Amino acid sequence: MEFQSERDQIIIQLKAGIKPRLEFEDWQYQRLAAKFDQALLELDQEKLKNILLVITYTNFGNEIFEALLLNLIEHPKVSASVVVFALGACQLHIVERRNKMGELPSQKFVQALLKLIEHSEPEVVNWALRMLFLMNQSSDSIKKSVRAIKPWKLSTLFNSYKKDSRLIINEMQRSWSLTK
Repeated sequence: MEFQSERDQIIIQLKAGIKPRLEFEDWQYQRLAAKFDQALLELDQEKLKNILLVITYTNFGNEIFEALLLNLIEHPKVSASVVVFALGACQLHIVERRNKMGELPSQKFVQALLKLIEHSEPEVVNWALRMLFLMNQSSDSIKKSVRAIKPWKLSTLFNSYKKDSRLIINEMQRSWSLTK
């Protein structure tokens, strides 16, 4: 796999407790995006995870990945673990990049997150809620959707992702009440 050495470097640094950051030139971003697009077309889940790992730890968010990441998180045949990897990459390449530019993420991205908070896998729900929380979104449709999925108290006893999701929702609701 191309970018294998970068992937291996990231794993070594993560195991050593270091937060890796890779610096790429434009042509490398282009090439990585082409590999990403091809892996998505082939629905090669393992390739997608490896590419997403590299994308997540690039030094700066790059708009070239926004549409690809959006396509991936909206794809119905992508596994929950790949969606979780993708949401990690979305934090850098969509949320943080747009925040630095003084822009909000696209409505299409917000709508994709709202669909993901209804996902059957609690880890996907948790990551989607984290993205919404980071974006400080408080529209009526978001409030309604978030309130509708609030995990029941008993179910949070046995699942750490549901417990964490409940805490995120509580924080979101607290911030909404402060902005009234």
